[in-house]
Amino acid sequence: MCGITGFINLDGRPAVLDVLKRMTDAIAHRGPDGEGHVVEGSVAIGHRRLAVIDLSPAADQPFLSADGTNAIVYNGEIYNYRELRAQLEKKQEILKAKKQDIKKKEHLMRRDRNSFASSDPDLGE
Repeated sequence: MCGITGFINLDGRPAVLDVLKRMTDAIAHRGPDGEGHVVEGSVAIGHRRLAVIDLSPAADQPFLSADGTNAIVYNGEIYNYRELRAQLEKKQEILKAKKQDIKKKEHLMRRDRNSFASSDPDLGE
């Protein structure tokens, strides 16, 4: 099972990468196959990876959107990812990744903004 860490400094102070790294180090047992970190302003998210389906580095997290404005970490599996991919391809919303369901989730999050929780005040309602 992978592990997710993160925090938001509600007082606006910049997030510190070293703090985030200590958090992900503390859960290294949950994801011995890799780690990743994103720090932007007062927000920090981290991930410990247990590689199961896609063993390539292309599945390392956090994932960044194509334009670099969104980052996402994810723990779980989208069981109907084949059907979702087919729907997106049908609408010409072609995804580059074949095995990484997280990329599909990120794309769907951007498409269906109010369906997912986010720390971005511009997303959702």
